[in-house]
Amino acid sequence: PNSMQAFVLLGQVQAAQGSVDKAIASYQRSIQANPMNVRSYILLATLEEKRGDGQKAQGLYLKALQVRPDYPLAANNLAYLLLEHGGNTDVALSYAQVARRGLPDAPFVADTLGWAYFHKGSYGLATEMFQEAVKKAPNDAAFQHHLGLAYQKSNDPARAREHLERALQINPNYSEAAEVRKALAELTKG
Repeated sequence: PNSMQAFVLLGQVQAAQGSVDKAIASYQRSIQANPMNVRSYILLATLEEKRGDGQKAQGLYLKALQVRPDYPLAANNLAYLLLEHGGNTDVALSYAQVARRGLPDAPFVADTLGWAYFHKGSYGLATEMFQEAVKKAPNDAAFQHHLGLAYQKSNDPARAREHLERALQINPNYSEAAEVRKALAELTKG
């Protein structure tokens, strides 16, 4: 009953079967059994994100970072949530840099760091990060979308259009497809 690993595995099975509430309860028991285990906070935060509770997820990522301040996955995910939900851009950039130091070759980390630079208005640095992410994962619609937006802000409409259209080709049902179409329409007007 106090096996943290058993609760984590149970939670993963429950989540895979679609029993999100049960998985959340298992991860919470795992945290109670071992509050110093970062993995349980991450798994629970990920489920809270999927349920649409970004605030709860942010709190869990923060707890993970209190246990291990250099934990790259928690830092990356917290940075992205802050950027997506109007959090402090400087704080998000700091977390994205922590993630980059810990996972320097991960395309999703390059994307998050690029997104932080984008939100700071540093479009050249953002473009570099997004190019790296796209090079490593060319079939990720979000990476293509972000690179297209960075090119748009950098007054490079041809490249912006190329990457925005590529995002829709990769995934026409992409969660940000409406935003991509809006950016493409702005390019057509300009």
